[in-house]
Amino acid sequence: MHKIDWIRIRNFRSCSDITLNLEPYSPLVGYNNAGKSNILKAIKWFLRPSGLQEKDFNNTEEKVLVSAKISGISSDLLNSLDDNHKASIEPYITDESFFVKMEQRAPGGAKGLRKLYVSTGGDSQDEDSWVWGSNPNGLQEALHDLFPEPIFVQSMDNATDDVSKFKTTSTIGKLLQLLSSQIENEQHELVEALETISRKLNFDGSERLAALNHFDDIANNRVKDFFPGVSLKIHVPTPSLSKLFTDGTIKVQEPGRDMADVDSLGHGAQRSIQMALIRLLAEVQTETDSGQTTLLLIDEPELYLHPQAIELVREALKSLSGSNYQIVFSTHSSLMVEQEDVPYTNIIRKGTGENTVACERISEAIEAVIHGNMNQARILFEIYNMNQILFADRVLIAEGATEQSVLPELFKSLGRQFSTHKTALVIADGCAGIHKMGRILDRIGVPYKALVDLDYAFTTARAANLLADDDETLTEAISLLSASAFQNNFELEGGVLPKKTGGIKACVAYELFADEEASQDVIATLHNKLKAHGYWLWTKGAIEKHLSLEAKTTNDWISFKLLLRTDGAEQVLDDYETVNDMAIWATS
Repeated sequence: MHKIDWIRIRNFRSCSDITLNLEPYSPLVGYNNAGKSNILKAIKWFLRPSGLQEKDFNNTEEKVLVSAKISGISSDLLNSLDDNHKASIEPYITDESFFVKMEQRAPGGAKGLRKLYVSTGGDSQDEDSWVWGSNPNGLQEALHDLFPEPIFVQSMDNATDDVSKFKTTSTIGKLLQLLSSQIENEQHELVEALETISRKLNFDGSERLAALNHFDDIANNRVKDFFPGVSLKIHVPTPSLSKLFTDGTIKVQEPGRDMADVDSLGHGAQRSIQMALIRLLAEVQTETDSGQTTLLLIDEPELYLHPQAIELVREALKSLSGSNYQIVFSTHSSLMVEQEDVPYTNIIRKGTGENTVACERISEAIEAVIHGNMNQARILFEIYNMNQILFADRVLIAEGATEQSVLPELFKSLGRQFSTHKTALVIADGCAGIHKMGRILDRIGVPYKALVDLDYAFTTARAANLLADDDETLTEAISLLSASAFQNNFELEGGVLPKKTGGIKACVAYELFADEEASQDVIATLHNKLKAHGYWLWTKGAIEKHLSLEAKTTNDWISFKLLLRTDGAEQVLDDYETVNDMAIWATS
């Protein structure tokens, strides 16, 4: 299936200059008024340009420019196009892709203000280096062959038009077109009935009605006095079956009420019918292959719907995305974004000057940070509540099963509930995973903080550039750790760090080290240094010591959470002050 692979939008409304990569199913998430709707409008304008007014220009002194990479242009697809349209784009296709740019140089409706370009060469990674050919013959028509007029469903629009009025851009219009073609192929009696009407009403009908012939005679008697030799005939054209369906609509009936128009229902019911028809379109469309790709652009498809209905809409849209539809939609609901879609979701923010910003997607961030090691990427992203990253103001990264189990209940007991403070909890894979996760979140523009055990300062903080290689505090801490090993009889690996295996486990060794009075000041200094970088170091060795948890088992976690609910955090936690400070810091 061909599609818009990526799109760059410049000077359109709040979009000063943004670039997005797009998939067949492309969610856009972000705050209200971030510019998601403007992105959808820009895509629609690119495919079906009309005159832009002053309000559509970010800066009226500059051009509006929307450029895109169209991919998936196979030889079979090219051969299915009109010969002239094929000839207009074939010279510019490389690796089944070509690059197109639409511009409008100033506000106004005149066609002369708009111009279409196609790339004749250049590096696809650097659009500014491309060579553009101006508006070659047939390019616009070829684009229309590839992409019919998009369906654009806006969040605040009345849904009545989309579900009850025939348009090529409405859901009911698409369904009626499919339905009429099926009926035309299968129901010959309807076609024959229309032909019978044609024979009776058309000017040359073989069974023309006597009343029409009589009218012709009277009219001709009057006309011949003015125009001798001219004759008239009344012509009543009979619509084709497909034309007949353009008057089709939807009627609704509720218990105890007569049939009524859709606009008699409330907005919630209208939206539900609209999404139900989109679901039906998905089911019907899988049986057809038009050779075109229709852009379905939807603002908040989940609006007014209950959770179960949202999931049905999501599945319908995903089904459409696999059958000649490219779906681009904005959403505020995590139910619209499955785990598999998260890496390919665009996060939209407001940047400086109230301009829209499209953050790097997680998929590109993973590739940059993990350098294509997909096995490592899968491990890294086997995380708790991953899709909440997309809808959070901030992320809290932790590395253990204890954190995953107890932190949501703990924060709730401390009055810092994650959902209330728009914080997502992410569990990374070990110490190295925390840093890599942080780098990915940095790239996609999501602020984060992390909780780390004491061993992090010794094993990872320098590699993560949180402490210098020759950090004096860490050097002193390593010396004190060596003395603690002698005092507490635990083994050191290479004479430096506690062994992971042995009579005393490494995690216990760090706790013994943290208990010693000589270690308190240096650990506190390490804590403050890491905290300045957004990392909270557990000064007692690990979170369990601060929570008074004796073991890391499911039963212990359950008992701890039950105590929090019945007695409250202040009564349950021996180190309440430290833990409460952490919760405030993590969600601020």
